Amino acid sequence: MRTTVLITAGDARSIAAEALGELLRRNGIDVVGILLVSWLNVGRLRRLVQQRGLRGVLRRFRRSSAGLDARDQPQRIRSPLEVFLEGVSIRPVGIRSWARAAGIPIWTVSDLNCSRSIAVVRQVSPSVIAYCGGGILRTPFLQIAPNVLNAHAGPLPEIRGMNAAEWAAMLKLRAEVSIHRIDAGIDTGEVVARKSFDRTGCRSVDALREQAVVHGIQGLCEVISARTFDSHASQAKPAVMSRQCFIMAPVLVEMLQSELASQYCPHDASP
Repeated sequence: MRTTVLITAGDARSIAAEALGELLRRNGIDVVGILLVSWLNVGRLRRLVQQRGLRGVLRRFRRSSAGLDARDQPQRIRSPLEVFLEGVSIRPVGIRSWARAAGIPIWTVSDLNCSRSIAVVRQVSPSVIAYCGGGILRTPFLQIAPNVLNAHAGPLPEIRGMNAAEWAAMLKLRAEVSIHRIDAGIDTGEVVARKSFDRTGCRSVDALREQAVVHGIQGLCEVISARTFDSHASQAKPAVMSRQCFIMAPVLVEMLQSELASQYCPHDASP
């Protein structure tokens, strides 16, 4: 059966969406389009400021505009994401440029739950939707989407919500990315795959986050390419109301940063 994938992107500079799309294409998977959520959305900006604070939003904008342009500086220690992209010979150019070069249609929407977005899903009718950001999905979207997969940066069901990789490290839980179906709850959908990684090679919180991103890209690619999302054999634990985590307070980030730096093992730095 032919597998078709629609990818969501919360940012035109989403390296995760671009890398995932390129790897899927190399595996012979038909990427039928990109749903790109526009930043020109007052409601979305307001929600991001509420979640991350003004400084967090500005920091995200700066990272998005910079991309990985610093990778050409040989004296700088390369990040896990840079090492991964180099290993698979991907040089990000931005989701719009990549889609144009690959001949993949891209739809810019104000919100993944808007009528235009839902019309696109109906029109394309993909086998699976790979979620690479764009905001919380609501019931109308989920009702018409047969399979929506997300790479959650922490172990489920123990850590739901935001900053999952950081909270898992802080609470001394396993370093693991959970590939799961998105349902109407917050990270409560069926887990279809788990991808463990070694965080002892992470010398900073940013490196920890990037390790989770790398394994999320790999996990989504593996599940979609093998079409294991069609399997009815769930790896999920019985439904429980486990803790939901929120944005980690700056003082806790500083504590985690110090702990990661103190236990850094150079020989484990590559993903």
